[in-house]
Amino acid sequence: MANFYWVGGSGNTSDATNHWATVSGGAPNVANVPTSADDVHWDAASNTTAYTVTVDADFTCRDLMFDAAPSVSGTITFAGSALVLCYGSVKFLSGMLVTHTGQLRFQA
Repeated sequence: MANFYWVGGSGNTSDATNHWATVSGGAPNVANVPTSADDVHWDAASNTTAYTVTVDADFTCRDLMFDAAPSVSGTITFAGSALVLCYGSVKFLSGMLVTHTGQLRFQA
C-alpha cells in the first residue's frame, strides 16, 4: 500500500507525472497512477486556490479522500465521466462540487 497526494491544481487523474506525489505538497514524482491497494488524498497542499480534478480514464484506488479544501480560497470540483473503482472508503468535503457523471463503484 502507498499514499498518493494530488498536487499542481487542475488536471486529469491519469496524469501521473504532473499530479501525483508520494508526500503531501511534494513534487509530482511517480510514474504510475494509484492502484486498488493505494490511498489517494487531496488536501490543503494540493493547490492554494480552486481546482478541478477530472477522471479522464478508469481510475482505481483503495481510499478516495478529499481531506481539505485549497489552502487559500476556493473549492475542489470532482469532474469527468470515467469509471471510479474504490476498494475502501470515500470522503467528500462539504461545499465541494461533484460534477462527475461516471460510475463510482465500491469494490470492498
